[in-house]
Amino acid sequence: MASVPMLNGTERAARMAPEFQERVAFYGYDLGSTVKPFVIAKALERKTIKPYQTFECDNGRIVIPGKRRPTFDHHKMDKCTVTEIIAHSSNVGVVKIGRITGLNPMRQYFERAGLTRTPPLGIGRPPRGALPRLRHGRLISRTDGEVMLFGYALRGTLLSITSAYTAFANSGVRVNPFLVDRVVKGDLEEVLPRGKRERLMSAETVDHILPMLTAVVHQGDRHPASIPGIQVGGKTGTSQKLVRGLGYQGHRKRYASFVGLAPIKNPRYVIGILIDAPKDRYGAVAAGPVFRQVAHFALTRVAGMNLPEL
Repeated sequence: MASVPMLNGTERAARMAPEFQERVAFYGYDLGSTVKPFVIAKALERKTIKPYQTFECDNGRIVIPGKRRPTFDHHKMDKCTVTEIIAHSSNVGVVKIGRITGLNPMRQYFERAGLTRTPPLGIGRPPRGALPRLRHGRLISRTDGEVMLFGYALRGTLLSITSAYTAFANSGVRVNPFLVDRVVKGDLEEVLPRGKRERLMSAETVDHILPMLTAVVHQGDRHPASIPGIQVGGKTGTSQKLVRGLGYQGHRKRYASFVGLAPIKNPRYVIGILIDAPKDRYGAVAAGPVFRQVAHFALTRVAGMNLPEL
């Protein structure tokens, strides 16, 4: 876990300043497109779609009830496979899949997967996550239910979404992180409980999802998160920032993120990167190079793999 800028000084005002907040576990934000693989996972689990199915993506334009303006894709596609929906981060594709599968089951799955639930690490109380509101067990707003599918109307932390991605690295089992393994006092040793393990999806579903995460990085031009000599996978996320007094639309500030597995075959590491208000607007360009450097360091210096220098 690392946050920048680092705290410099002992003044109480500096310690309380928002820019010095520990951002991995205590900074809530709209998760953006990093949630899209879980939309696909739920649809595959319910068998409402097939992994090689093709969808009409309507040239990258869809109307969501309750929104005054249509929602657009960055890549305009007429038809797209499920893999292309993830590789090109199609909002149109995931909304159509969410409508087929059902918005209430999707919201229940997001909650069960812990996309917005930050695991406690014993260093403070993590913020409460947020998902679209319910009334009598059903979504109040269809608008919130549909924008949730591409990472809005919900609020999590980098730790919550990165923890959820461990399911893709462990054949469908989410592994909650922990910081302290044991406490030793003199001759006494207390082994603390490990992070809780929860099965979120079948190993068969993971086998379908991993090639999609690989396609994000290795399909088309060289991706900023790619590492020479090895295949990695992951998902980018770009979400508009909620600024007090300006809302979502009155500015151009965004969050850029990337959550990835390294390597994609028999993963050793799940790494999450979040950039707050980067100059480069999109997750791939802003957060991808950071993932690349951190993953390369971990694989070569810690795991001892022999890879070409960056």
